[in-house]
Amino acid sequence: MFKNLIITIMIVCSLSLALFSQNIEGVNARIDATGGIFSPDDIGWAIGSPSAIANFPNLLQGNISLLSIPGVDITYGSIIGVLGIGNSIRLGITFNDRTYMPSAFYTLASKVINAPLISDDENARKFPMIPGINFCVKINDDNSFGLGFFAERASYSKEETMRDKYISTDTSIIEYNNTVKNKSITVIGATVDARIKTGPIYLRPGIRIGLPKIAGTEQSDRLTKTKGSVKILHPATSQKLDDKDITFSTKNNMLIRGGILAEIPVKNANIYTGVWYNNKKYQFKKDSVITSGTLDTNGSMSATTTNRSEYLSSNISIRGVDYFLGCRVNYPDGFFITPEYDGAVQLIKSVNSVTSADTSKFVLLNTFRLGMEKGVKNFWFTDELLLRAGITGYWNHEIHTISDSADSVVNLPWTSYLYTGAPGKQARITGGFGLKKGRGQFDISVDFLSWSKYGAIAGPSVVMASLTVDFGRKKEF
Repeated sequence: MFKNLIITIMIVCSLSLALFSQNIEGVNARIDATGGIFSPDDIGWAIGSPSAIANFPNLLQGNISLLSIPGVDITYGSIIGVLGIGNSIRLGITFNDRTYMPSAFYTLASKVINAPLISDDENARKFPMIPGINFCVKINDDNSFGLGFFAERASYSKEETMRDKYISTDTSIIEYNNTVKNKSITVIGATVDARIKTGPIYLRPGIRIGLPKIAGTEQSDRLTKTKGSVKILHPATSQKLDDKDITFSTKNNMLIRGGILAEIPVKNANIYTGVWYNNKKYQFKKDSVITSGTLDTNGSMSATTTNRSEYLSSNISIRGVDYFLGCRVNYPDGFFITPEYDGAVQLIKSVNSVTSADTSKFVLLNTFRLGMEKGVKNFWFTDELLLRAGITGYWNHEIHTISDSADSVVNLPWTSYLYTGAPGKQARITGGFGLKKGRGQFDISVDFLSWSKYGAIAGPSVVMASLTVDFGRKKEF
Protein backbone atom coordinates (compact mmCIF):
# COMPACT_ATOMS: atom_id res chain seq x y z
CA MET A 1 0.00 0.00 0.00
CA PHE A 2 2.76 2.46 0.92
CA LYS A 3 4.54 1.81 -2.38
CA ASN A 4 1.36 2.77 -4.22
CA LEU A 5 1.00 5.87 -2.05
CA ILE A 6 4.52 7.03 -2.93
CA ILE A 7 3.90 6.47 -6.65
CA THR A 8 0.64 8.39 -6.48
CA ILE A 9 2.22 11.30 -4.63
CA MET A 10 4.75 11.60 -7.45
CA ILE A 11 1.96 11.61 -10.03
CA VAL A 12 0.00 14.30 -8.20
CA CYS A 13 3.07 16.45 -7.65
CA SER A 14 3.88 16.29 -11.36
CA LEU A 15 0.44 17.72 -12.03
CA SER A 16 0.98 20.48 -9.47
CA LEU A 17 4.02 22.46 -10.57
CA ALA A 18 2.20 25.74 -10.01
CA LEU A 19 2.08 25.30 -6.25
CA PHE A 20 0.86 28.23 -4.15
CA SER A 21 -1.12 29.92 -6.92
CA GLN A 22 -4.63 30.50 -8.19
CA ASN A 23 -7.96 29.98 -6.49
CA ILE A 24 -10.53 28.03 -8.50
CA GLU A 25 -14.28 27.94 -8.93
CA GLY A 26 -14.87 24.46 -7.50
CA VAL A 27 -13.12 22.11 -5.13
CA ASN A 28 -12.65 19.40 -7.77
CA ALA A 29 -13.73 18.59 -11.32
CA ARG A 30 -16.73 16.45 -10.36
CA ILE A 31 -18.28 19.05 -8.04
CA ASP A 32 -17.57 21.83 -10.54
CA ALA A 33 -19.02 19.94 -13.52
CA THR A 34 -22.28 19.24 -11.67
CA GLY A 35 -22.81 22.91 -10.81
CA GLY A 36 -21.50 22.81 -7.25
CA ILE A 37 -24.31 20.65 -5.86
CA PHE A 38 -23.91 18.97 -2.47
CA SER A 39 -22.47 15.48 -3.05
CA PRO A 40 -21.84 13.65 0.24
CA ASP A 41 -20.21 10.76 -1.63
CA ASP A 42 -17.42 13.04 -2.95
CA ILE A 43 -14.11 13.46 -1.12
CA GLY A 44 -14.06 17.13 -2.14
CA TRP A 45 -16.28 18.00 0.80
CA ALA A 46 -13.43 17.08 3.16
CA ILE A 47 -12.14 20.63 2.57
CA GLY A 48 -14.75 22.00 4.97
CA SER A 49 -15.97 18.86 6.76
CA PRO A 50 -13.41 16.66 8.58
CA SER A 51 -15.95 13.89 9.21
CA ALA A 52 -16.41 13.53 5.44
CA ILE A 53 -13.22 11.45 5.23
CA ALA A 54 -14.77 8.61 7.26
CA ASN A 55 -15.66 6.46 4.23
CA PHE A 56 -12.55 7.30 2.15
CA PRO A 57 -9.65 5.36 3.68
CA ASN A 58 -6.34 5.43 1.78
CA LEU A 59 -7.30 7.89 -0.93
CA LEU A 60 -5.38 10.66 -2.66
CA GLN A 61 -6.75 13.33 -5.01
CA GLY A 62 -5.01 16.16 -6.85
CA ASN A 63 -6.58 18.96 -8.91
CA ILE A 64 -5.36 21.45 -11.46
CA SER A 65 -7.17 24.27 -13.23
CA LEU A 66 -6.71 25.52 -16.78
CA LEU A 67 -7.90 29.11 -16.90
CA SER A 68 -8.56 31.10 -20.08
CA ILE A 69 -8.30 28.23 -22.51
CA PRO A 70 -6.77 30.25 -25.42
CA GLY A 71 -3.73 30.97 -23.25
CA VAL A 72 -3.77 27.58 -21.50
CA ASP A 73 -2.61 28.97 -18.15
CA ILE A 74 -2.09 25.93 -15.87
CA THR A 75 -2.69 26.65 -12.20
CA TYR A 76 -2.95 24.63 -9.04
CA GLY A 77 -6.03 23.41 -7.24
CA SER A 78 -6.39 21.29 -4.12
CA ILE A 79 -4.77 18.10 -2.88
CA ILE A 80 -6.63 15.83 -0.48
CA GLY A 81 -5.04 12.79 1.13
CA VAL A 82 -6.53 10.30 3.58
CA LEU A 83 -4.79 7.51 5.44
CA GLY A 84 -6.85 4.85 7.20
CA ILE A 85 -5.53 3.32 10.42
CA GLY A 86 -7.52 0.18 11.13
CA ASN A 87 -11.27 0.33 10.65
CA SER A 88 -11.93 3.40 12.78
CA ILE A 89 -9.20 6.05 12.51
CA ARG A 90 -8.74 8.40 9.55
CA LEU A 91 -5.98 10.97 9.15
CA GLY A 92 -6.40 13.54 6.39
CA ILE A 93 -4.33 16.35 4.90
CA THR A 94 -5.77 19.03 2.64
CA PHE A 95 -3.65 21.44 0.63
CA ASN A 96 -6.01 24.04 -0.76
CA ASP A 97 -6.34 27.72 -1.54
CA ARG A 98 -9.94 28.17 -0.48
CA THR A 99 -10.45 31.37 1.51
CA TYR A 100 -12.42 31.22 4.74
CA MET A 101 -13.17 34.96 4.86
CA PRO A 102 -15.03 37.09 2.27
CA SER A 103 -12.81 38.37 -0.54
CA ALA A 104 -13.34 41.87 0.88
CA PHE A 105 -11.23 41.00 3.91
CA TYR A 106 -8.16 40.01 1.89
CA THR A 107 -8.35 42.98 -0.47
CA LEU A 108 -8.91 45.56 2.26
CA ALA A 109 -6.26 44.06 4.54
CA SER A 110 -3.65 44.31 1.80
CA LYS A 111 -4.55 47.93 1.06
CA VAL A 112 -4.52 48.88 4.73
CA ILE A 113 -1.01 47.58 5.43
CA ASN A 114 0.17 48.87 2.05
CA ALA A 115 1.68 45.56 1.00
CA PRO A 116 1.42 43.92 -2.44
CA LEU A 117 -0.07 40.71 -1.06
CA ILE A 118 -3.53 40.63 -2.56
CA SER A 119 -4.95 42.32 -5.64
CA ASP A 120 -8.62 43.01 -6.23
CA ASP A 121 -9.20 40.20 -8.72
CA GLU A 122 -7.05 37.39 -7.28
CA ASN A 123 -7.76 37.42 -3.57
CA ALA A 124 -6.18 34.04 -2.84
CA ARG A 125 -3.35 33.88 -5.35
CA LYS A 126 -0.57 34.95 -2.99
CA PHE A 127 -1.67 32.65 -0.15
CA PRO A 128 0.63 29.69 0.48
CA MET A 129 -1.45 26.58 0.92
CA ILE A 130 -0.56 25.66 4.48
CA PRO A 131 -1.70 22.06 4.99
CA GLY A 132 -4.99 21.57 6.78
CA ILE A 133 -5.06 18.61 9.16
CA ASN A 134 -8.18 16.44 9.58
CA PHE A 135 -8.76 13.73 12.17
CA CYS A 136 -11.80 11.47 12.03
CA VAL A 137 -13.10 8.63 14.17
CA LYS A 138 -15.44 6.31 12.28
CA ILE A 139 -17.73 4.61 14.78
CA ASN A 140 -19.58 2.67 12.05
CA ASP A 141 -20.81 3.25 8.49
CA ASP A 142 -23.47 5.69 9.73
CA ASN A 143 -21.73 7.59 12.53
CA SER A 144 -18.45 9.49 12.62
CA PHE A 145 -16.76 12.41 14.38
CA GLY A 146 -14.27 14.84 12.81
CA LEU A 147 -11.81 17.51 13.93
CA GLY A 148 -9.90 19.72 11.51
CA PHE A 149 -7.42 22.60 11.62
CA PHE A 150 -6.85 25.15 8.84
CA ALA A 151 -4.53 28.10 8.21
CA GLU A 152 -3.96 30.74 5.54
CA ARG A 153 -1.02 33.12 5.53
CA ALA A 154 0.58 35.62 3.19
CA SER A 155 3.68 37.54 4.31
CA TYR A 156 5.71 40.42 2.93
CA SER A 157 9.18 41.62 3.97
CA LYS A 158 11.28 44.35 2.44
CA GLU A 159 14.13 46.68 3.40
CA GLU A 160 14.61 49.97 1.57
CA THR A 161 17.60 52.30 1.91
CA MET A 162 17.76 55.63 0.14
CA ARG A 163 20.56 58.21 0.09
CA ASP A 164 19.91 61.68 -1.32
CA LYS A 165 22.54 64.43 -1.63
CA TYR A 166 21.87 68.02 -2.52
CA ILE A 167 23.62 71.41 -2.13
CA SER A 168 21.98 74.40 -0.45
CA THR A 169 23.29 77.96 -0.57
CA ASP A 170 25.62 77.59 2.39
CA THR A 171 26.14 73.88 3.10
CA SER A 172 25.77 70.40 1.68
CA ILE A 173 23.08 68.10 3.13
CA ILE A 174 22.87 64.32 2.85
CA GLU A 175 19.71 62.45 3.85
CA TYR A 176 19.60 58.73 4.69
CA ASN A 177 16.22 57.03 4.85
CA ASN A 178 16.10 53.37 5.90
CA THR A 179 12.78 51.47 6.05
CA VAL A 180 12.22 47.87 7.14
CA LYS A 181 8.79 46.30 6.52
CA ASN A 182 7.47 42.98 7.82
CA LYS A 183 3.76 42.42 7.27
CA SER A 184 1.32 39.53 7.03
CA ILE A 185 -2.31 38.49 6.63
CA THR A 186 -3.35 35.35 8.48
CA VAL A 187 -6.49 33.28 9.00
CA ILE A 188 -6.29 30.32 11.41
CA GLY A 189 -8.97 28.16 12.97
CA ALA A 190 -10.53 24.78 13.64
CA THR A 191 -13.63 22.84 12.60
CA VAL A 192 -15.54 20.22 14.60
CA ASP A 193 -18.34 18.22 12.98
CA ALA A 194 -20.05 14.83 13.01
CA ARG A 195 -22.34 12.53 11.07
CA ILE A 196 -25.04 10.96 13.23
CA LYS A 197 -27.86 8.62 12.25
CA THR A 198 -31.05 8.90 14.20
CA GLY A 199 -33.80 6.68 12.84
CA PRO A 200 -33.86 7.08 9.05
CA ILE A 201 -32.37 10.60 9.19
CA TYR A 202 -28.68 11.50 9.04
CA LEU A 203 -27.65 14.66 10.89
CA ARG A 204 -24.42 16.58 10.26
CA PRO A 205 -23.86 19.21 12.98
CA GLY A 206 -20.70 21.31 12.85
CA ILE A 207 -18.99 24.46 14.04
CA ARG A 208 -15.98 26.40 12.74
CA ILE A 209 -14.11 29.03 14.74
CA GLY A 210 -11.28 31.14 13.34
CA LEU A 211 -9.17 34.23 13.83
CA PRO A 212 -8.57 36.55 10.84
CA LYS A 213 -5.89 39.16 11.39
CA ILE A 214 -3.22 41.42 10.00
CA ALA A 215 0.12 41.89 11.73
CA GLY A 216 3.40 43.55 11.05
CA THR A 217 5.80 46.37 11.68
CA GLU A 218 7.26 49.20 9.66
CA GLN A 219 10.39 50.89 10.96
CA SER A 220 11.71 54.02 9.33
CA ASP A 221 14.92 55.85 10.33
CA ARG A 222 15.75 59.16 8.67
CA LEU A 223 19.09 60.85 9.23
CA THR A 224 19.79 64.37 7.99
CA LYS A 225 23.54 65.10 7.96
CA THR A 226 25.18 68.46 7.37
CA LYS A 227 28.76 69.55 6.85
CA GLY A 228 30.70 69.69 10.12
CA SER A 229 32.22 67.46 12.80
CA VAL A 230 29.88 66.75 15.69
CA LYS A 231 30.73 63.62 17.70
CA ILE A 232 27.58 61.57 18.33
CA LEU A 233 26.61 57.94 18.14
CA HIS A 234 25.12 58.28 14.68
CA PRO A 235 27.38 58.77 11.64
CA ALA A 236 29.52 61.88 11.87
CA THR A 237 27.86 65.28 11.35
CA SER A 238 24.28 64.00 11.91
CA GLN A 239 22.11 66.88 12.89
CA LYS A 240 18.52 65.63 12.83
CA LEU A 241 16.93 62.24 13.40
CA ASP A 242 13.36 61.11 12.68
CA ASP A 243 12.37 57.58 13.73
CA LYS A 244 9.00 55.93 13.09
CA ASP A 245 7.97 52.57 14.51
CA ILE A 246 4.57 51.44 13.20
CA THR A 247 2.70 48.34 14.34
CA PHE A 248 -0.32 46.93 12.50
CA SER A 249 -2.98 44.89 14.30
CA THR A 250 -6.56 43.69 14.09
CA LYS A 251 -9.29 44.41 16.63
CA ASN A 252 -12.73 42.91 17.13
CA ASN A 253 -11.78 40.04 14.82
CA MET A 254 -13.65 36.76 14.72
CA LEU A 255 -14.81 34.03 12.36
CA ILE A 256 -17.57 31.67 13.46
CA ARG A 257 -19.85 29.37 11.48
CA GLY A 258 -22.17 26.82 13.03
CA GLY A 259 -25.19 24.84 11.94
CA ILE A 260 -26.64 21.52 10.99
CA LEU A 261 -27.46 19.58 7.84
CA ALA A 262 -30.10 16.86 7.60
CA GLU A 263 -30.18 14.04 5.04
CA ILE A 264 -33.53 12.26 4.65
CA PRO A 265 -33.68 9.11 2.44
CA VAL A 266 -37.04 8.77 0.63
CA LYS A 267 -37.35 5.71 -1.67
CA ASN A 268 -35.02 6.44 -4.62
CA ALA A 269 -34.20 9.97 -3.47
CA ASN A 270 -32.28 11.79 -0.76
CA ILE A 271 -33.51 15.13 0.53
CA TYR A 272 -30.88 17.49 1.93
CA THR A 273 -31.57 20.60 3.94
CA GLY A 274 -29.45 22.70 6.25
CA VAL A 275 -29.05 26.01 8.02
CA TRP A 276 -25.90 27.77 9.30
CA TYR A 277 -25.21 30.92 11.28
CA ASN A 278 -22.23 33.04 10.18
CA ASN A 279 -20.46 35.87 11.96
CA LYS A 280 -17.31 37.41 10.50
CA LYS A 281 -15.95 40.70 11.80
CA TYR A 282 -12.72 42.67 11.84
CA GLN A 283 -11.21 46.13 12.25
CA PHE A 284 -7.70 47.25 11.34
CA LYS A 285 -5.54 49.44 13.57
CA LYS A 286 -2.16 51.19 13.38
CA ASP A 287 -0.05 52.23 16.36
CA SER A 288 2.85 54.62 15.75
CA VAL A 289 5.77 55.73 17.90
CA ILE A 290 7.46 58.81 16.38
CA THR A 291 10.77 60.08 17.74
CA SER A 292 12.19 63.39 16.53
CA GLY A 293 15.60 64.61 17.68
CA THR A 294 17.78 67.66 17.06
CA LEU A 295 21.46 68.13 17.93
CA ASP A 296 22.88 71.19 19.62
CA THR A 297 26.40 72.45 19.08
CA ASN A 298 27.76 70.20 21.86
CA GLY A 299 26.43 67.06 20.15
CA SER A 300 23.66 66.45 22.68
CA MET A 301 20.36 65.08 21.39
CA SER A 302 17.12 66.78 22.32
CA ALA A 303 14.35 64.36 21.39
CA THR A 304 10.58 64.13 21.71
CA THR A 305 8.46 60.98 21.40
CA THR A 306 4.86 60.90 20.20
CA ASN A 307 2.54 57.91 20.48
CA ARG A 308 -0.36 57.75 18.06
CA SER A 309 -3.12 55.19 17.51
CA GLU A 310 -5.56 55.24 14.62
CA TYR A 311 -8.06 52.87 13.05
CA LEU A 312 -7.47 52.20 9.38
CA SER A 313 -10.95 50.89 8.71
CA SER A 314 -14.40 50.94 10.19
CA ASN A 315 -15.55 48.16 12.51
CA ILE A 316 -16.87 45.74 9.87
CA SER A 317 -19.15 42.80 10.59
CA ILE A 318 -20.90 40.38 8.28
CA ARG A 319 -23.57 38.36 10.05
CA GLY A 320 -26.25 36.20 8.58
CA VAL A 321 -27.90 32.88 8.01
CA ASP A 322 -27.14 30.44 5.18
CA TYR A 323 -29.71 27.81 4.21
CA PHE A 324 -30.15 25.29 1.45
CA LEU A 325 -32.54 22.66 0.18
CA GLY A 326 -31.77 19.95 -2.36
CA CYS A 327 -33.04 16.60 -3.57
CA ARG A 328 -30.93 13.94 -5.24
CA VAL A 329 -33.03 11.53 -7.31
CA ASN A 330 -31.28 8.22 -8.02
CA TYR A 331 -32.23 5.98 -10.96
CA PRO A 332 -31.27 2.29 -11.20
CA ASP A 333 -29.19 2.65 -14.35
CA GLY A 334 -26.52 4.80 -12.68
CA PHE A 335 -28.12 8.19 -13.32
CA PHE A 336 -28.92 10.88 -10.76
CA ILE A 337 -30.19 14.45 -10.95
CA THR A 338 -30.12 17.04 -8.16
CA PRO A 339 -31.97 20.36 -8.06
CA GLU A 340 -30.72 22.59 -5.25
CA TYR A 341 -31.34 26.06 -3.83
CA ASP A 342 -28.73 27.88 -1.72
CA GLY A 343 -29.72 31.09 0.02
CA ALA A 344 -28.31 33.57 2.51
CA VAL A 345 -29.48 36.69 4.29
CA GLN A 346 -26.63 38.93 5.42
CA LEU A 347 -26.46 42.02 7.59
CA ILE A 348 -23.34 43.91 6.57
CA LYS A 349 -22.53 46.59 9.10
CA SER A 350 -19.83 49.26 9.17
CA VAL A 351 -19.38 51.39 12.30
CA ASN A 352 -17.11 54.41 12.00
CA SER A 353 -14.46 54.31 14.72
CA VAL A 354 -14.32 58.12 15.05
CA THR A 355 -17.88 59.34 14.57
CA SER A 356 -19.64 56.09 15.62
CA ALA A 357 -21.85 56.56 12.57
CA ASP A 358 -23.44 53.38 11.29
CA THR A 359 -24.04 52.03 7.80
CA SER A 360 -26.02 48.79 7.58
CA LYS A 361 -26.94 46.80 4.48
CA PHE A 362 -29.25 43.81 4.22
CA VAL A 363 -28.26 41.60 1.30
CA LEU A 364 -30.07 38.57 -0.10
CA LEU A 365 -27.96 35.98 -1.91
CA ASN A 366 -29.65 33.32 -4.05
CA THR A 367 -28.06 30.43 -5.92
CA PHE A 368 -30.03 27.92 -7.99
CA ARG A 369 -28.26 24.74 -9.05
CA LEU A 370 -29.09 21.72 -11.16
CA GLY A 371 -26.57 18.90 -11.44
CA MET A 372 -26.66 15.45 -13.01
CA GLU A 373 -24.43 12.46 -13.59
CA LYS A 374 -24.78 9.33 -15.74
CA GLY A 375 -22.56 6.26 -15.41
CA VAL A 376 -21.79 3.90 -18.29
CA LYS A 377 -20.18 0.61 -17.21
CA ASN A 378 -17.28 -0.99 -19.11
CA PHE A 379 -16.89 1.83 -21.60
CA TRP A 380 -13.95 1.24 -23.98
CA PHE A 381 -10.88 0.48 -21.86
CA THR A 382 -12.40 1.86 -18.62
CA ASP A 383 -14.45 0.27 -15.87
CA GLU A 384 -16.91 3.17 -16.03
CA LEU A 385 -17.51 6.41 -17.92
CA LEU A 386 -19.26 9.18 -15.97
CA LEU A 387 -21.00 11.97 -17.92
CA ARG A 388 -21.87 15.17 -16.02
CA ALA A 389 -23.63 18.49 -16.52
CA GLY A 390 -24.65 21.42 -14.36
CA ILE A 391 -26.48 24.74 -14.45
CA THR A 392 -25.91 27.47 -11.86
CA GLY A 393 -27.78 30.76 -11.54
CA TYR A 394 -26.93 33.60 -9.13
CA TRP A 395 -29.29 36.39 -8.10
CA ASN A 396 -27.94 38.66 -5.39
CA HIS A 397 -29.34 42.02 -4.40
CA GLU A 398 -29.50 44.56 -1.61
CA ILE A 399 -32.74 44.48 0.37
CA HIS A 400 -32.44 47.59 2.49
CA THR A 401 -29.85 50.19 3.50
CA ILE A 402 -29.73 52.25 6.69
CA SER A 403 -27.05 54.93 6.50
CA ASP A 404 -25.93 57.82 8.69
CA SER A 405 -24.66 60.64 6.48
CA ALA A 406 -21.89 61.38 8.98
CA ASP A 407 -20.38 58.00 8.19
CA SER A 408 -18.84 59.34 5.01
CA VAL A 409 -16.56 61.70 6.93
CA VAL A 410 -13.89 59.28 8.18
CA ASN A 411 -12.74 55.72 7.49
CA LEU A 412 -14.93 54.92 4.52
CA PRO A 413 -14.25 54.46 1.32
CA TRP A 414 -14.14 50.89 2.60
CA THR A 415 -17.89 50.28 2.06
CA SER A 416 -17.13 49.28 -1.53
CA TYR A 417 -15.29 46.21 -0.18
CA LEU A 418 -18.13 44.88 1.97
CA TYR A 419 -20.17 42.81 -0.46
CA THR A 420 -19.78 39.04 -0.78
CA GLY A 421 -20.94 36.58 -3.42
CA ALA A 422 -21.36 37.01 -7.16
CA PRO A 423 -22.71 40.49 -8.00
CA GLY A 424 -26.18 40.97 -9.45
CA LYS A 425 -27.42 38.24 -11.77
CA GLN A 426 -25.20 35.60 -13.33
CA ALA A 427 -25.54 32.14 -14.83
CA ARG A 428 -23.15 29.43 -15.95
CA ILE A 429 -23.44 26.09 -17.72
CA THR A 430 -20.86 23.44 -16.89
CA GLY A 431 -20.15 19.89 -17.97
CA GLY A 432 -17.53 17.19 -17.91
CA PHE A 433 -16.77 13.52 -17.63
CA GLY A 434 -14.96 11.01 -15.46
CA LEU A 435 -13.07 7.82 -16.29
CA LYS A 436 -12.66 5.02 -13.76
CA LYS A 437 -10.06 2.31 -14.18
CA GLY A 438 -9.02 0.03 -11.34
CA ARG A 439 -8.06 2.17 -8.40
CA GLY A 440 -7.65 5.31 -10.47
CA GLN A 441 -10.11 7.94 -11.66
CA PHE A 442 -9.64 10.94 -13.93
CA ASP A 443 -12.22 13.76 -14.07
CA ILE A 444 -12.46 16.92 -16.11
CA SER A 445 -14.91 19.85 -16.10
CA VAL A 446 -15.53 22.77 -18.46
CA ASP A 447 -17.35 26.08 -18.11
CA PHE A 448 -19.20 25.95 -21.41
CA LEU A 449 -21.10 29.20 -21.07
CA SER A 450 -21.42 32.08 -18.61
CA TRP A 451 -23.72 35.09 -18.66
CA SER A 452 -23.88 38.25 -16.55
CA LYS A 453 -26.63 40.81 -16.01
CA TYR A 454 -24.81 43.19 -18.33
CA GLY A 455 -25.44 40.86 -21.24
CA ALA A 456 -21.85 39.62 -21.53
CA ILE A 457 -21.57 36.00 -22.67
CA ALA A 458 -18.34 34.05 -22.44
CA GLY A 459 -17.13 30.49 -22.71
CA PRO A 460 -15.46 28.17 -22.42
CA SER A 461 -13.54 29.92 -19.63
CA VAL A 462 -12.50 27.31 -17.07
CA VAL A 463 -11.27 23.75 -17.33
CA MET A 464 -10.50 21.71 -14.23
CA ALA A 465 -8.92 18.27 -14.01
CA SER A 466 -8.80 15.88 -11.06
CA LEU A 467 -6.79 12.71 -10.55
CA THR A 468 -7.90 10.35 -7.78
CA VAL A 469 -6.29 7.14 -6.57
CA ASP A 470 -8.47 5.10 -4.19
CA PHE A 471 -6.51 2.31 -2.55
CA GLY A 472 -9.70 1.10 -0.90
CA ARG A 473 -10.90 -0.37 -4.19
CA LYS A 474 -10.35 -4.05 -4.81
CA LYS A 475 -8.91 -3.75 -8.29
CA GLU A 476 -5.22 -3.12 -8.76
CA PHE A 477 -4.14 0.29 -10.00
